[in-house]
Amino acid sequence: MLADTHCHLDLPRFDEDRPAVIERAIVAGVTRILIPALDYESSRSVLSLADAHPALFAAIGVHPSESGKWAPESRDQFRNLALGSSLPSKAQPEVPGLAVISLRRRLVAFGEIGLDYYWDAAPHAVQQDVLRAELDLA
Repeated sequence: MLADTHCHLDLPRFDEDRPAVIERAIVAGVTRILIPALDYESSRSVLSLADAHPALFAAIGVHPSESGKWAPESRDQFRNLALGSSLPSKAQPEVPGLAVISLRRRLVAFGEIGLDYYWDAAPHAVQQDVLRAELDLA
């Protein structure tokens, strides 16, 4: 069994052939695919995608380069996503060998979070503050 731990299947470039991409991965032996979000809207998208296919799992959060989008209400928005109070709830399917730690459907992690000073897209202090908030949520 193989797992892809970082696949942005929610990006628009996959809109035309997303089911075929997933199928090719499964045929190649990939049994689990983690889709990390980049911001709040992306987090909603990855949760919806993960609900649509048993091989897909979601990680929600704000990428460091997007940390300028964090607002005072962001903590509550992400908490609501994690707890399932923003989107319709579905029963979480059983996945042998995977300990699902979330209260929310197919959510298994907070990500893509961290610090990214390479691109210099957001002030370091802002990235650090957002990372602390996301770690607290996780």
